[in-house]
Amino acid sequence: FTYAFISFRLYLGASVLDHSCQPNAVVIFKGKELIVRTIEDVENISDIRVSYTNLLDNTEKRRQNLSENIISTAVCPNK
Repeated sequence: FTYAFISFRLYLGASVLDHSCQPNAVVIFKGKELIVRTIEDVENISDIRVSYTNLLDNTEKRRQNLSENIISTAVCPNK
């Protein structure tokens, strides 16, 4: 399974979500709508973490994707 780049969209509400290599929520796109679903209990919206990259990729590929496109330095555990 691979992701294909189609376009960028800016979702201001979701832009406050932080990255985690071990996220507690996932982002789902339904047409133009962005849905955030937690995958574990979260008490505060500020505690929601999503992955900015494909977690199925190996560590090197995830770090490369994050550094080239989103975050200058990502420290994720090896997988």
